[in-house]
Amino acid sequence: MLRVVLDTNIIVSAMLTPKGIPAKILRAVVNEELSAALSIAVIDEYKDVLYRKKFEKKFLREDVDSILSIMYSVADYYVPINSTIPHFADETDRKFYDLAKAANAYLITGNIKHFPQDSKIITPADFLKIS
Repeated sequence: MLRVVLDTNIIVSAMLTPKGIPAKILRAVVNEELSAALSIAVIDEYKDVLYRKKFEKKFLREDVDSILSIMYSVADYYVPINSTIPHFADETDRKFYDLAKAANAYLITGNIKHFPQDSKIITPADFLKIS
């Protein structure tokens, strides 16, 4: 089974567009067709972003609670070591990169340009082609 790390933008996109590619990937994680990797830092970011005021009218809190609860229960947990990559376009993305490396997982993101070039850092559409 393929192991994945979902960037927060994938979960947001999945919730905004339930019939889109990110939603298909999130459903595969929830249904345990893909193995998800999580870390404390990634969980904290998921909560921080998904519970933001700007999403209150777009997402029902119960839906966010449910998705996160399921993800937490089906995921494998890792304690990543900080990477030695000196600079990220957005330093807040380092936690996803480090987790993907620790878990030997694909990092699925809509923001490829924020990460170092790596064959396992992939867009949702490209991930569907290989999964």
